[in-house]
Amino acid sequence: MYTDLHGVSRSVYTRSGAPTVQVAYHPDKPHVSIVREARSSTAGDAALTVALLLFGLGVEGGVITVAISAFLGMYPGY
Repeated sequence: MYTDLHGVSRSVYTRSGAPTVQVAYHPDKPHVSIVREARSSTAGDAALTVALLLFGLGVEGGVITVAISAFLGMYPGY
C-alpha cells in the first residue's frame, strides 16, 4: 500500500523484495499503475526471451530437417 501525491491509497504487486519501490501511473488514468524496473532488468529479460526463441526455432528446424530426410529415404537403415 502506498499513498500517492493526491492522497489516494493504492496497492501494487511487485516481484521485488525491496521495502520500497518506484511506482508510476498515467495522470489521465490514475487507476493504472506500474512498478518501474531498471533498464538492465528489462534488457536482460528481452535478451533471454530472444535467446530462448532462437533456440526453439533451431530445435524445430532440426526436427523438420530430420523428418523430411527420413521421408526422402536418406536414412536407409531405419
